[in-house]
Parts: sequence; structure tokens; C-alpha cells
Amino acid sequence: MKNALMRFALAISAILAPGYAVAQEAAPPPTPREVLAGLRETRIISSTAAVTILTQLHERRSRAELDAFADSLVALVVAGLEDNHRGALSAFVALIGSSSPEDPDGIPYAGAYDALDNIFRRLQSSSVLGAMIEVDPRRGKEVVRALLAQHGDDACLADFALRAAPNGDAIARELGVELEPLESDYCIFKYHDYQYRDVLAQLREGEAEGAERAVDILTERAEGDPVFVTVVATNLVEMAILDGGTSDRARRILAVFERSARPRHADAKPFAEAYQFVAMVFQSTESQAALESLAKIDAARASEFLTELAQRNGAVACTARAVLAGTADGPRLLRDLEGRGALTHRCRIP
Repeated sequence: MKNALMRFALAISAILAPGYAVAQEAAPPPTPREVLAGLRETRIISSTAAVTILTQLHERRSRAELDAFADSLVALVVAGLEDNHRGALSAFVALIGSSSPEDPDGIPYAGAYDALDNIFRRLQSSSVLGAMIEVDPRRGKEVVRALLAQHGDDACLADFALRAAPNGDAIARELGVELEPLESDYCIFKYHDYQYRDVLAQLREGEAEGAERAVDILTERAEGDPVFVTVVATNLVEMAILDGGTSDRARRILAVFERSARPRHADAKPFAEAYQFVAMVFQSTESQAALESLAKIDAARASEFLTELAQRNGAVACTARAVLAGTADGPRLLRDLEGRGALTHRCRIP
């Protein structure tokens, strides 16, 4: 976003007619009211005029007058920046440029950072925070530090702002933040707590509360971003796989998926992907417990899968037959398969 804004600022200069500077010297400088009108009408050239007013290039003004003009620019930005309104973008660029005017006769506007901070508090925009860092690295860095400490969306906002700021990489290193490559759900995995780590810790320790909270997350009874459902489910699968799918902990996790597929609370939403996640556990571990869970979650779907597995060669066929035998229609299916000669692999009888 910031780079785009800078390119936008350069474009402002590029479109000026060759005789513009001379004309400006001959004509009286525009008034704040005229500049604001020009910005509302999306006259790009008004951004440069706004900078000359804020930096007192043609006329000295009191701090109160400058702040009043800056407040009007802030209002324009707040009203249109998120919609990429050209007048709002021009006003935003003017506020940034006023902090360090290119013209040596210009006086840096001391209220530039405060104006940007006012915008940031109302829009919570990472591009605005990135501009704050550029205008006043010391103060901007403290805002970033505070946001990072809060985790969640606030920390994500600070992370993206560091990416937008010209010196963001250096500040990130100073604050101990690694700006990793952006990937899907990058922010969620890096900065959001949502207490799911506590839930996983409770499950590891065998605490019943952990299982209850995990079911609440998967069935969306717990408040939070829906993406955490996938985050929690993925972590549960990883834990179960690490235990080979057969430990007591793995069975507790499989039970969480079973309960999430058929929740008992009226305000719970059945976890539609419970079967797929348990199937991941089976694919990695070939555990009988995972197959039994599949049968409990979706009997019809599991019956078809178990029937296919039962006809394979290897130990997995025996595991599938053992589970199939415990289902309502399993014994009949096994007899039919045996009669057709489909059960070629011989299992050891205990």
C-alpha cells in the first residue's frame, strides 16, 4: 500500500504542466478552502498545494491555522482512504510529505505525525501506521511495540505496518520480530492466541476441560474467528499422529472429533469436516482407533471405506475387517466378500 502511495505521489509531480511552476509564482497561492475543494473534486494537483500550505512555503500561518487545515485533510482521508478515493489518497500523501518538505524553504509541519495518528485510531490501517513509522520512527515504533504485545489482530496490524514502512525491516529486527514470507493464514498462526494453545495443553495432560473446550471450538460455540476451527483441528490431528493414533491421548482426540460431529448442545454447529480430519489420522497411522472413529462419525461412508480396505493385502485389511465386524451391517458384508473370494489376504486369528 505504501509503495503504491509513493508512486501516486510521484505521479502527482509527473503530470504537472511545464509552465506550472511559473504560473504558481505569478498567481496568488491557493487558500486552504480552495485546496480542500480541489481535493474533494479529486484534482490531484491539490496535494502539492496542500503540502505548500502545511509547510508554510508561501505564507506563514499560526499552528492553530495549520492544525485546523490538517484536521480537514484528516476528515477527507478518513472518509475515503479505504475506498481508494483519489482525493483521500492525495490528502494522505500531503500529510506524509508535509513532515519533510522537499523544498528547502519549506518548514516541516510539526503536527504531521499527530494527524496520521488520528487517522490510524479511526481506520486501524496498517498503511497509515507504516506512514507514522516513516514520519516519526521513534513514536511509530512504540505504537508497533504496544500492538505486538497485545497479540491477535493488533499484532497482525503492526506486522503489516512494518512491511509497509521503508525502514520496517530494521525496526522489526530491533523489536525481535521476524517478517516471514506471507502465506495463507500467516497472521492467524503467528499472532493469534484464542487460547487454543491452552486447550491443546489441557488435552495433552488428559484434562477433561480441554476436551470440552476443543469441542466448543470445533462446533463454533466458542467465540472467535472461524478460521480457528481449522487451526485447532489441524493441531489435534498432528498430536494424534505423533502418538501413532493408538495412545490414550490419541483416543481422547478422536473422541473430540466424534463429539464435534454430533454435538449435544443446541447452540452447537456440527463440525462437517470431522470425518476428513480423522481420516488424516488413519492415513498416517493406520490405527484401528481411527477407523472406529470414522464408523462412529459417518457409518455409511465408513462402511464403504472399510469394505474397500478389507479387500487389500497387508495388515490394514485385517484392521479394517476387525472394525467392520463390529458395525451393524459389517458381518453380512464380510460374508459376502468371503463368498466372492474378495478377502485374499489371510489374517492371523488370535
